[in-house]
Amino acid sequence: MQNWKKAVVAGSVAAGVIMILKGKRSLGAATTTAGLVLLASEYPEQFEQVWENAPEYISRGSQIFQTVQRLAERFANEAGQGMGSALRAVGDEYLR
Repeated sequence: MQNWKKAVVAGSVAAGVIMILKGKRSLGAATTTAGLVLLASEYPEQFEQVWENAPEYISRGSQIFQTVQRLAERFANEAGQGMGSALRAVGDEYLR
């Protein structure tokens, strides 16, 4: 990939993420999509593999999100009991 294309992809994805975080979701999504389309046009085989494995990626991401959510709930519940029990809770959650 040529350097200018790398710059366009990185810039558009970064700008899109910033716009989304600032609340301009539609403009941010369009900007990010433009960068990803350029990237996909350069590497169509890799994007096809990602598309085929998307259900597995979504499932794995959901598992990670649920684990983080349980950790946050456990920290909130044990915040009044001191840091020692909260750290033990993290260790217990990690070992699951």
